[in-house]
Amino acid sequence: MKKKSFFIASLILFLSLISCSSLKRTDDALRIKPDSAYKYTNYPFNKDIVRNGNTLRGMVLRLETLMSPDSCTPKRTPNFKTENRVVFLDTKSPNLKFVEYIPFEDVDFIGPKFNQPINTIEDYNYPLEPKKFRYVPWDTIKVECNECNCTKFSLSLRLGLPKIPCLFCPTCPTKICKPYFVELRGGYSTYRDKISPQETIWKDGFFGEVAGGIRFGNREQFGIGLMLSTGLPIYNSFTGEELRRPLALLHFRWDPLKACVKPREKTQPIRVREGPKPCNCPDEESETAEKASTSIENLELPFERCFRPYFFVQAGLPFDKFSVDLIKLNISRSNCKDKIKSSAPYLDIDFVPFTFTIGAGIDYPISSHIDISIDAGWRSYAFGESQALLGFSNVPSYRRINIFFIRTGITL
Repeated sequence: MKKKSFFIASLILFLSLISCSSLKRTDDALRIKPDSAYKYTNYPFNKDIVRNGNTLRGMVLRLETLMSPDSCTPKRTPNFKTENRVVFLDTKSPNLKFVEYIPFEDVDFIGPKFNQPINTIEDYNYPLEPKKFRYVPWDTIKVECNECNCTKFSLSLRLGLPKIPCLFCPTCPTKICKPYFVELRGGYSTYRDKISPQETIWKDGFFGEVAGGIRFGNREQFGIGLMLSTGLPIYNSFTGEELRRPLALLHFRWDPLKACVKPREKTQPIRVREGPKPCNCPDEESETAEKASTSIENLELPFERCFRPYFFVQAGLPFDKFSVDLIKLNISRSNCKDKIKSSAPYLDIDFVPFTFTIGAGIDYPISSHIDISIDAGWRSYAFGESQALLGFSNVPSYRRINIFFIRTGITL
């Protein structure tokens, strides 16, 4: 009953993770003028990441015209400065907290070259193809100076309540990756085992695993380290004794959609006021900047990913008593192995019990540092057996089984 409950709970978790909608974002090309390309060679949120500064790949959210006063002096009509810019989200950016504001002066717009408006954007995969052009909105933001007693009275009560993670929410927390990773997993497996050389039975069992290692790659999308597993209870087919076979495996994982960046505290603050404030009114332009930033972050973009796939490969050896005896036999320089082969040629003793695993799963971030993970995989499980032979009570031999498993846990 417990095994069925674990399987049902894992299935519910898997369905809850994939319930988040994840549609593909637009793949735009934003051409940069040759004399400005050097400014955009490095990704601004992580200078270690190099990109093509001549053509930026990502999504153009909109064009903006920002009108801001040159000063806010009482009883004086200010002059307004105008700044035109492109609001751009690089393909490496995980969410809208990492937008870039690129001045019109640096952009080589494609529209005017085809008698199209300036807000014409081309597809990265179909350059210079008018049939693939799309048009983005062009908004105007005007920042006004404050007047005394200009703000309406309002009373707001802000309670510092903790944020509870929601598996079904459309937005996901920004992932902050550390140079290392830790995985804690519990799993359920089914496999065929031999209770004797002639009798094969179906079995299932639970196991626990912990893995740790370092991340590397330009987006820290790769990880390598060591995994330790409690293993599964497997029979010694010669004696009918059931023994759990723990494992030590080299663990390699690949997160193809991982984007580890260095977040800024605020996104492109808009500073428009110069000179002394005319009074103690609330700072209007900071409110306007906050609204502009919030309006971008609240866009319901179809490409906001709630979960990310990962793939893993493992290879190593079991370290139960029988397997260790088999390893010693194969690396020993004594003539024990020759004696066993001459007396019992039917035994498989020429192999080290090398075990390997492949699998895939998904991570769902419940905070900036912790993911809920679920995966499935296949393991070619090799191990040693033992029997009484040639006057010895522990003559080792080799056997291999295939297991299929599902695991769930957390990734840090």
